[in-house]
Amino acid sequence: MRRNSLALLLTLLAVTTIYGQSAKIKGRVLDSTGSVMPGVQIKLYQNDKIVKEGTSTGTGEFEIPAEPGDYKLELAAPDFDTYTEMVKVTSDMGPLSITMSLAQIVQDVEVTETRNEISIDPDSSLQTTVLGKDFIEALPDNEDELTQYLQEIAGSRGGAGGNATFVIDGFTGGRVPPKDQIQEIRISNNPFSSEFSGVGYGRTEIITKAGTGEYHGLLNFEFRNQALNARDPFFTTKDGSPAIKPPSETHNYQTNFSGPIIRNRLSLNLNARHFLNENTNTIRAIIPGSDGTGQNFSAPVVTPNRNKNLNARSQFAINKNNTLYVNYQNQHQQRLNQLFGGPTTLADRASDNVVRNSEFQIRETAVLTKSLVHEVRFEYRKDFSQTTPRVALRAINVLDSFNGGGGQNNNQSNNRNSEFSNLLMYSGAKWTVKTGFQGVYRMDYSLQENNFIGTFTFSSLAEYLAGTPLQFTQTRGNPLLDVNQLETASFIQNDWKMTKKFNLSFGARYEA
Repeated sequence: MRRNSLALLLTLLAVTTIYGQSAKIKGRVLDSTGSVMPGVQIKLYQNDKIVKEGTSTGTGEFEIPAEPGDYKLELAAPDFDTYTEMVKVTSDMGPLSITMSLAQIVQDVEVTETRNEISIDPDSSLQTTVLGKDFIEALPDNEDELTQYLQEIAGSRGGAGGNATFVIDGFTGGRVPPKDQIQEIRISNNPFSSEFSGVGYGRTEIITKAGTGEYHGLLNFEFRNQALNARDPFFTTKDGSPAIKPPSETHNYQTNFSGPIIRNRLSLNLNARHFLNENTNTIRAIIPGSDGTGQNFSAPVVTPNRNKNLNARSQFAINKNNTLYVNYQNQHQQRLNQLFGGPTTLADRASDNVVRNSEFQIRETAVLTKSLVHEVRFEYRKDFSQTTPRVALRAINVLDSFNGGGGQNNNQSNNRNSEFSNLLMYSGAKWTVKTGFQGVYRMDYSLQENNFIGTFTFSSLAEYLAGTPLQFTQTRGNPLLDVNQLETASFIQNDWKMTKKFNLSFGARYEA
């Protein structure tokens, strides 16, 4: 009896041990190329409930403890189809090898009947090309190159042919600001607007940045000289030996500061730049030799170019609806020892050019109602330019040999303009109206003494040595122009959105 009881007890213990053991589900996850897949999310379901979770290791392996039984195995990974399989977990279950497939990419393309619809929004209209931040950052740093580049773009889009009109913050004319001060550029492809005095093909509106809500500063410095330049192959010394490298030097200093002076009321943007560029032009001419024949002549000529620019802009919130904008800009440029007429022009034909520009602008904007805005503008601009030849002699041109004598391009201009505008703008759901009065007072002074001493032209070097010129030209008359003029105008410009696909623009202008 005791022997039977002991046998029964051992049998019960064995059964309990077998059914009390826990099993494991393990394996490796691969993709369709056979590469291991780490980080795959693994879940075990029983009766639609998650009972166990895990993640594959860096080698794609996984191991999840589970009680013996039937489970739904689910594996999920980004960009792959979810893998599911019914598995029976036992204590002696071997490892699984699971291959996951890439998910299919589905793209829906909706074709509508409005494929030829033209938007009348200024940012997307065919009448206006808007150049944003990314485009502006890629523009040239040099202001002259920037102006030329914008003229070429406006000419190609608006038919201006390189003679684009620039409107800076609502003021026509003036110098294009440095690209760091430009917020947006709008090129109008529609030349007919009654707001402006003439047909404006490629009219380019430049909107500058106001002082920002936070303090920002910028300091740039650039230096370059002739140390790494190559020698000029056309320039040799008198004994025919190679010359030293022609001198060349560039200095470029630029600084900018912007930020609030009175937070949420008064902001300021200051920009200063000093630019020096000393390039070298090589003269390659044929001049009379000591033996009475032609002699090749080459020499370097340094042409310094200095440019100083100061710009200050301020924005003042008078109250909730009135804002005052003030802008001042001053520029001083010197171009020394300039030669015109090609590489055969000798150094005594050089001239110096000085340009000074200054402008002051003030603009007040009042938001009268949600749809009505009133704006008053005033601008004073002064432009001075003077070109002085270094030698005051008759000019001598010997065809295919050299150009010598005096420069004879003594010019001076001094122009002062005062401009006033009073504008009212209404913007409704389908109707936009802009009307106003404009007045400009111009004081223009110009002195042009080109070729007032005279120019001898010779057909060849032999004719020059013989003293027989081909022709002699000289300009006579009064070189002075001094004009004061007052111009006034009133206009009204309408834009009517008649339908979703049709926008009508019309206006009228009277000038006196």
